[in-house]
Formats: sequence, structure tokens, C-alpha cells
Amino acid sequence: MKLRRRIVTQIVYLDVKSKDVYIQRPLLQADELIYDSTSDGRPIFIPDSVLSKVRPNKVPLIFGHEKKNVEIGYVDNFNYDSHNKVLLGDIHVYPRWNKWVLQQFAEGNNGLSTEFKSLDKDEKFFIRIINLDLERVAVVPTPAAHVARVF
Repeated sequence: MKLRRRIVTQIVYLDVKSKDVYIQRPLLQADELIYDSTSDGRPIFIPDSVLSKVRPNKVPLIFGHEKKNVEIGYVDNFNYDSHNKVLLGDIHVYPRWNKWVLQQFAEGNNGLSTEFKSLDKDEKFFIRIINLDLERVAVVPTPAAHVARVF
């Protein structure tokens, strides 16, 4: 088995090391307005200087954002792509969930949504994130950050 790099868009990488590990997938975008469900109708803005410092060791991977959801894997090996201003991570799916997760991907549920605690500053038209701690990543149909997809 050999590794291949196929670039589908500017920043979505399709290196697949094995069937349950997805290498360096985009998780979160810096320096763009991101519309999420928790910001009271105003977009959030994560500066490059903040996102470039995010380096958790490992966070859980779940399906959806329900608190009762089971862990289907984890994300580790976080890196920051300074050219594209995106946080990348390796997506590991536990073997017992792999077939189900692949089915979800085939049905279009291949977005990645991050959950994090943050220190915010209210601006006039958006919320600026001053500091953030990544807590977990969820597989979702429609991610808030348009670049955050497995494929």
C-alpha cells in the first residue's frame, strides 16, 4: 500500500493511510467569518494568531453534536497550515465504527465541526475569539467552516 496525495481543492487533502485513518483533514479556518449555531446570530472570527497556537494532544470524534453521542474515534496530530490558515488533524475512526462511518460519508455526512471553549470579545458585527481550547470534533452534514470536510 502506498500513500497518495490528491488535492481536490486548495486545502482538502485526500491522503488515506488506512481505511480508518484520514490524514490531515481541515478542521477550522482562521481569518474568515464563521456562522455557527452558538453565536446569537453573529458570526465568529478566529484570528490566525489564535488558531495557529491550538495544539491539543487528542480529542474525541463523535457523530453530531448531541451530548449523548458515543465516541466513534479521535482526532490527533494537529498542525496549522499557515498558507491556507487552517487547522488540520488526523481523523481516526475506531474499527467497529468504520463501516457505519463510511456509509455516513457516502450519504453526504462528511463535514467536521469543532467544539471548543473560548474567550471572546464582542465586536460590532461579529464575535472575535481571543483564545480557544478544542474539546471535540463531530462528524456533521453541514459544517460551520465551509472547508471542514473529510472529502
